[in-house]
Parts: sequence; structure tokens; C-alpha cells
Amino acid sequence: MSKYQVIVMESPYENYEKSLEVRDLLKDVFKLKLDGYKAYHEFGIMPVGSDDFFSNHIIICQEKEDGELRPVAAFKSITNGVSNRFNISFPIIEHNLKGVEEDYQDHVTEVVSWLNDKQIKNEIVGYNFGWTISPFIKERSERDFLINFSTAMYFYYYNNYNINHVITAAFKDFGVHKIQERMGFSYFEKDGEALPAFRGKVFQDKEAYFMYLEDLDFPVDFKSSVKFFEKYWNNRITYNNEKLSAQDNEAA
Repeated sequence: MSKYQVIVMESPYENYEKSLEVRDLLKDVFKLKLDGYKAYHEFGIMPVGSDDFFSNHIIICQEKEDGELRPVAAFKSITNGVSNRFNISFPIIEHNLKGVEEDYQDHVTEVVSWLNDKQIKNEIVGYNFGWTISPFIKERSERDFLINFSTAMYFYYYNNYNINHVITAAFKDFGVHKIQERMGFSYFEKDGEALPAFRGKVFQDKEAYFMYLEDLDFPVDFKSSVKFFEKYWNNRITYNNEKLSAQDNEAA
């Protein structure tokens, strides 16, 4: 089996100038996202943007024989707190329904109402998005391993960072919504009925569902299934202000 290393790269906006490692890693993550999305989506879908500089990136790397770390899977997360801090809009509606909001008023209403409820209660919400696995990983067993690896990091990241509620847009392609179901996510509803899939222009009319997880209520069987991957999380590398400031002091 390949050797793997997990890296958490926090808010590149705050750390970009401080670290060559962060700059190089962000470049590699952008390449992973572009390679992944171009391989499976129509031309024009943009998997990177300004939100990449404010989000935390959870990255699974393969360690090559020379010790170089190559990103092979990643997702990113941004919280409502970060959006408030930088005075930017929480991006889930813009990312998925830009230009078609009028066609999906029920979706907008239910999602915004849920977010506002959490904001009023001063509770943290994470928006999980941009999940990508390298298209150069061809072996089915290895891709399945990276899917399980990614969902395990999902569990450990949100628990470790004390982000109690998570929201996402789960695409029907590749059965992502079914993966989210196994993780305990629920579909947004209106009058007791699950909202249907939406089709956003941003993603070339691909079908997706808005889904959420409250109080990190992961199912027991899912929590049991991720224990194998805990060692990778415990051995993670984290790039953040605290670590990079310490490096600066040592260099001085």
C-alpha cells in the first residue's frame, strides 16, 4: 500500500507570504482540483476561486520514494465565522445556485433559514465543498480507499475543529449524496418532504442536493468504520499561524 500523509492547510490568505511550503502546496492543490474537475466535468466548471484563500484545506498526499508529498485527494471547508470575520458572504448559495435562485426559491429559503437559525444561536457552521480525488488514480480499489479515507478525515476534521454543524451540496454524479447519507447527512425539507435535486448553471446543470449534519451526529457504524484512519489524522501536518510564527521565531 502507498504511504500517505494528511495535511491541514489553514486559511492560505493569512499564511501565504509566511511560508514557501504553503505557496507550493496551494499550487499543488489547485492542480489537483483542475485535473479532477476537467477529467469528469464539462469545460468551464471552475473548482478554484477566492474562497480557497479563506478556507481550510484537508489534503491527503501520497509520499513518493524521494519523500515528496503529492496531493491525491482533498476537500475544503469554510465557516460562517470566517465569512463574518472577512466580511464575505457564506458561499453555498452563490456556489450552487448563482443565476437560478428564482427557479429554486424553496431551496434558498430553507437553506438560508437554517443558516440564520445557527447564526442567531451563535453556532458554528462549516460548508464542505470542492472534494476531489486525482483522476490519475485509476485502480478501483485505491479510489475506494481514498473515498473512505476522505470521509474519515471529514469526521476527524470537524470533530477536532469543534465545528458542530456542516452543510454541503452533494452531487448525484458518483453517488456523492449516497455517501453523505451513510455519514448521517439529511436532505433539506419543506413541509416534511425532501427538496428535489437542483440544477445549477455554475456546474453545467448537474443535479445536486443540499444536505446538512447537525451536532456532528454521525451514525455509530460510520464512526466505527473510520477508526482505521485515525492514525493518519493523529500524524497530520498542520500549516497555520501558530506553527508558521514559531518557524519564523526559530529562523530569527
